[in-house]
Amino acid sequence: MNKPVIVFCQAPADIPYALSIYESLKKNNQKFHFFIVNVKGMYYFLQSLNLQEVTFSFLPYSFVKNFKNPINIIIARIYLKKIFNKYFQGLKNNDVYYFCNIYDFLTTYLISKLSRNNKIYFINHYDDIALNNSIHKFDYKNVIYKIIYFIITGIFFKFVQFSAKNYGYVFKYYKYPIRECKILINEIIYSNFKYNISPLFNNSVLFIISKNNYFESPQNYRNVLESIIKKIKSYGNKIIVKGHPRLGFPEIFIPYTDLVIPDFVPSEFIDTEKIKYVIGDSSTALAIIANRGNAKVFSVLNLYDFKDSIEKKYVTNYLTSLSQKIIYLQNIKGINV
Repeated sequence: MNKPVIVFCQAPADIPYALSIYESLKKNNQKFHFFIVNVKGMYYFLQSLNLQEVTFSFLPYSFVKNFKNPINIIIARIYLKKIFNKYFQGLKNNDVYYFCNIYDFLTTYLISKLSRNNKIYFINHYDDIALNNSIHKFDYKNVIYKIIYFIITGIFFKFVQFSAKNYGYVFKYYKYPIRECKILINEIIYSNFKYNISPLFNNSVLFIISKNNYFESPQNYRNVLESIIKKIKSYGNKIIVKGHPRLGFPEIFIPYTDLVIPDFVPSEFIDTEKIKYVIGDSSTALAIIANRGNAKVFSVLNLYDFKDSIEKKYVTNYLTSLSQKIIYLQNIKGINV
């Protein structure tokens, strides 16, 4: 019997790896079931590819409410059990792939239970980078959350700090029969599934940008972006905007934009061969495009006033760890118009 391969897509950055798994295993009519966690845009994109022998299910985090209310803790626990019973009850001897142990108690709850009777593969393509830039710091509030998440999932998570107010909980996968793996992206996926831009927009400037809350002043954020946009437009360049799959793009772009790429399209799959250059702030797609080498890539992170210097260091180090080819602008004069 051809048992389906189970793949959990937990973030847009997982899609190239999920599709690489698909490409390597699709021969012999192998079946797959992709579970898309929380980001509806990933679900729409993957469904649009018409993959053979693949079924899709969307697992939202809509059940997550304020856990200060004990009733919400019970609701979350019941929801997780319902999800497991609906999709995974009785599942045995299947290959299961997932990509992240941070910030995702839904997937890691399912993985912890599936690990009893299935082969689990953790594809570690960004956890190490994220955790290497984190801080281990004791906080009494985290002890309370550790207890809450244990009640919900039966798992004791580890808590780490990424900035003054940004804490993450981490699944200790090494305590379970889970195999850690690293796989290379199969570059053929970018040609097989690329998003083509009309020739009318050749030599345009592509912004890969989202609504962020890193910054001290919304006005500073707006001023920085507007000054960059106006400079680019003043030289007759067309502007293409691609927003975050879940958050969209800043409203400041609306009056200046010539083309909007649908939010559900992963930025990594945009064909940038005829793009003049790419500008963004913290998207991991900047690193992938920069490493591919067919477009110059700028980040504007250094032009923003951050709320928290630790946050800025973490975000910048994380992006730099993914690519050494991103150019970090120190002022807007650095943009080649």
